[in-house]
Amino acid sequence: LAMIAVFIINRLKNTLGKKTGNEHDIASKFSRDKSNLKESNPDKTTRNETLDNKIDLSTKIFHENPSIDKELKKICAIDTKFSVDDFLDGAKKAFEFIIKKYFEQWRTAFEKKGGIEVIHCKGYSHNKVFKEFQVPPSPNLRSMEAIWHYPSLCYFEGTPISCGRGTDAPFTRFGAPWLGGEGYEHRFIPAPDHGSKYPKFQGKQCGGVQLPKNLSTAPKEIDWNHLFDAYAYWTENAPTEAPEFFNAFFKKLAGSNELQEALESGMSVEEWVKSYQGELYQYKQKAYEYALYPHLGVETYKSN
Repeated sequence: LAMIAVFIINRLKNTLGKKTGNEHDIASKFSRDKSNLKESNPDKTTRNETLDNKIDLSTKIFHENPSIDKELKKICAIDTKFSVDDFLDGAKKAFEFIIKKYFEQWRTAFEKKGGIEVIHCKGYSHNKVFKEFQVPPSPNLRSMEAIWHYPSLCYFEGTPISCGRGTDAPFTRFGAPWLGGEGYEHRFIPAPDHGSKYPKFQGKQCGGVQLPKNLSTAPKEIDWNHLFDAYAYWTENAPTEAPEFFNAFFKKLAGSNELQEALESGMSVEEWVKSYQGELYQYKQKAYEYALYPHLGVETYKSN
């Protein structure tokens, strides 16, 4: 919403002092008194008055994003009566109004076509494990083992650790040039291939781990030990030239800052898993209401 607000602000800044011809219609749609509405016209006199009444904005922070904060301060410097909170609140309401109108139009058109018919897949169950495919779902998911290991290894994409892209078995192994020693004896050298033109650590030997390639069934849960152990190794043994462990992509993969904060705080795998069990249970309960197939697997968790 803040980004939308800044976009609107920039558009307004480009048209300040210009009449659109729709001022009366626009003003009539606001609940406040028209007499309180003034046409923006930052001429020389207005700017001089603003400078005379200028407030100190250097110590104020309107938004955690520096670029957004800078743009909002520019507007406040022009109009000392400008309220960021009121503006963002108005932007939020406008955004909600637009979404509501789009939904109403979509629903009307949808109902005119008779709605939608859901066709169930015969014999499907959430308890059945997918064990084969004819076409790989991704150039880097070339085996069932890679698909099954992916949920446990994908977080390494946001770290200075390779998931095996550029090798014959991506997402069944992980490693880095700075990984070595006990537990990281496996070696591989990434090279360009059809799945990755520019693989991480191209041409460099990586030490790491080769996960099992002959699994008979999919893991039931994410194995967090690989990530937590690699981070512990990095904090204690990574050379000075090693890059920072977390890049900007890590938060996107994790969905929030919570996983990174858990690692940085020294939380154990058991503590981390326990921390999200309550929310996981609530999600499964909610999802069960919309499940198309039986046996979604809503286990009973004890939330502390």
